[in-house]
Formats: sequence, structure tokens, C-alpha cells
Amino acid sequence: MGTLTTVYMEQPRILGRRYREEDHERNLDAVLQRISESGFDIRLSKCQFSASEVNYFGCIINKEA
Repeated sequence: MGTLTTVYMEQPRILGRRYREEDHERNLDAVLQRISESGFDIRLSKCQFSASEVNYFGCIINKEA
């Protein structure tokens, strides 16, 4: 609960209200499994995992934002 996965222009984001590593890993595994089951591929070179700050369409998103 409290987790949100968004996909916009092939750029999925897995977000949560509070960061707990075990929750994030479980949610990430679920999303990656769903992507695999759907027949899609992931380019690891384009991925960021457990980032504390990301640039999302020109907006910097971090724990202060």
C-alpha cells in the first residue's frame, strides 16, 4: 500500500510515501516481473535504481521536493 508506479513515455517510476528498502525491492521485483511477463525488455544501461534524486522531464525530484 502507498506505492505508486507511473509510466509516461516509456519511463516508469516506482514511488512510495516512505522509503523502506525492503518495500522498494519488493515493488521493483513486482514491476520487473510484470514487464517480463508482458514480453517487454529492460535496458539496464538506461536504468537508475534506488536513486536519491532524479531528473524527470526537467524537474528534480528528491526527498525535499
